[in-house]
Amino acid sequence: MSAETLYIFWTDCEIGGIAISGRRGTAKTVMASGLHAILPPIEVVVGSMANADPACPEEWESTLPDCMEFDSAGNIKTQIVRSLFVQPLGVTEDRLIGSAEVEESVKTGTTVFQPGKAHRGVLYIDQINLLDEGISNLLLNVLTDGVNIVEREGISFRHPCKPLLIATYNPEEGAVREHLLDRIAISLSADFEMGFDDRVAAVAIATQFQEHSPEVFIMVEEETEYVKTQIILAREYLKDVTISREQLKNLVLEALRGGCQGHGAELYAARFAKSLAALDGREKVNVDNLKKAVELVILPRSIINENPPEQKNQQPPPPPPPPQDEQSGEEQNAEEEKEDENDEENDEENDEENEQEQDQIPEEFIFDAERGFGG
Repeated sequence: MSAETLYIFWTDCEIGGIAISGRRGTAKTVMASGLHAILPPIEVVVGSMANADPACPEEWESTLPDCMEFDSAGNIKTQIVRSLFVQPLGVTEDRLIGSAEVEESVKTGTTVFQPGKAHRGVLYIDQINLLDEGISNLLLNVLTDGVNIVEREGISFRHPCKPLLIATYNPEEGAVREHLLDRIAISLSADFEMGFDDRVAAVAIATQFQEHSPEVFIMVEEETEYVKTQIILAREYLKDVTISREQLKNLVLEALRGGCQGHGAELYAARFAKSLAALDGREKVNVDNLKKAVELVILPRSIINENPPEQKNQQPPPPPPPPQDEQSGEEQNAEEEKEDENDEENDEENDEENEQEQDQIPEEFIFDAERGFGG
């Protein structure tokens, strides 16, 4: 799992989310907190209860027009705030979608709703595989629609909710519901073998942190600010990044070969590949971007086994063709040579137009059409 892979979700904030699986002690929670540290600050409308984006007035909560503030020139006031890290301990319906604010409700005599703060922030859910089915459905609706609609207890409230979801779970305690996992773009595993040198380096820097070494804090702060800058730039590059039709065909074919259901695999893979290109400062998706997208988006959704069982009742191979006499063989060879010449002429005409695009498509598929996963 590379750091660049994790930066993708801050580059394209609507890519879906990330699920990290791993056994106990694999630093899943630490990883989630570290991802929040590199998230750049956001601009919000002053008076908004749901981190409203000034650039998207069509998404503002219904009560915002009555709460907005204006400067002397008549412009809507905004402010820069740090993206929140929302971790609802013991996820309940109230904690997930919001609840009535008791103190304000008593003061005003009417029900005052306090929405959640996850919009445009990080929503971290630990043990997502153990969520109650009702809570899972609420989360699924938010991830699908990007809107939180509350109709209860005399409350009628609607506000945008597009969080950057980070979910962690221990697969030994149960699997994540498939319909929920399908709304999460990437599934990664923290159960990877670390090399000897990496383990030594991890212990060394952890020890320095425990000793509050100033050098370590300075180094980490500099690296964090650098990554934040790279993400801000990548968000701007992303607006101009393009992916060709042939590259999209490649992703769709990989999804079909892998037996992926629905269109989520190729849709997420295309966005993932474009975000990788943006992080590299390029305007076009390349081969490496496609391969990484297939590996991290399509492969986890595949139903093809690495070593599929042998099929029973396989049909015998077709019989060999009958032998041809010398004359008919010469005629066939002449026809084939003529066809080859025509094909070469057509290829030469299209080479200049397609050369660059063809170079940006992997030469081989990850999924073998007959055997499944090709490795």
